[in-house]
Parts: sequence; C-alpha cells; structure tokens
Amino acid sequence: MPKSTASPNRKRKRSKNTVSLRSDPRLAAPTLFYRALSFASAADAYVRTYGNKSDLYMINFLLARAFELALKSALSANGVSPGLLASRKYGHNFAALMRECSARSIKIVDPAVPDSAWGLRNLNEAYSTKELEYQERGSIGVPTPTLLRELVHFALHQACALALRADVRARLLAKGADEPGLTLESLAQYAI
Repeated sequence: MPKSTASPNRKRKRSKNTVSLRSDPRLAAPTLFYRALSFASAADAYVRTYGNKSDLYMINFLLARAFELALKSALSANGVSPGLLASRKYGHNFAALMRECSARSIKIVDPAVPDSAWGLRNLNEAYSTKELEYQERGSIGVPTPTLLRELVHFALHQACALALRADVRARLLAKGADEPGLTLESLAQYAI
C-alpha cells in the first residue's frame, strides 16, 4: 500500500525561504517570548470564558507552557542556542531551565511570591511527566492557578526585557535592504 503524503514516516520538505529558530538564532528570544505570551493569553481567555467551570488541567498546562517558553526566551536572549534549549538536557525540565537561569544570573522567579519553590517543584513533576496533558494519575499537585499565574507573569516580564533587548540588538545588526537596522536614536525609545 503506498504511503500517503501525510504519513508520519515521510519527512516534510522545507521551503528554501523557511527561516527557523535554528537557522537564525537571532529570532529565538523574541519568538519564544511571543509564544509564551500567547499561551498565557490563551489561559487568561479560557478562564474569562469558562470562569469557575474551567478545567484546572487546561489552565495549568497553558500556564506551564507559557512558563517554559518564558524561561527559554530569557536563556536564548542570554546566548543559549535554540538547539541546546530543545535538547534533552533542558527539554521540558523546569528545574534544569531554572538552574541555567540562576547560573547566568537571570532572575526569572520572584522571591516575594510565597510558595513559589513548592509550586515550581510540583509543577515541574506534573509537566515533565506529561500529567497535565494526559491526566493519567487523575490528580495533580501543582500550584493554584492564581499562584501559577503570578509566577508566569513575573517570568514573562523578565523574559520580555531580555528578549526584546535581544530583538533590538538583532535589528541593529541587520544589514539586508528589506530590513534596515535601527539607529541609536530610535533605540533610546525602548528604554530597556
């Protein structure tokens, strides 16, 4: 039987014009930041839509994914390659990502938020074992959505400052005719 073009065993052809995070690492930090922001926004919209009937797994999954991408955005802005961030060394492991942030003096967790260490430890367990996606155990020991949203909010702010500064630096270095680099005068308006 012939394989369909949608077969998972068949590799997709990549367009010559395709730009990926790996092919242009300058795109990684801002792209990861905007993806993190999208997941956090999706969680907020979900809660606004369903209110107290919201599925905690869904909320926690969306916020956890936002947190992961915020961590990766901050690390990417600090020089960690997209390939390394996608590797098994970091993958979906919050503990490893947070250790790397700490080693690079990136403050990604607000120490003023109570129970953040407990919450992140439990969130890492539920997220890295895919419990938030497949709900195999039927119970999760993650922080409340309110605590998790606080943690994500702070991480997004930190990632934003790093990622958009990286984006501005990348645009300053741009030499293509289609994308002129920023001038130092326009850089001042960012005040980052």
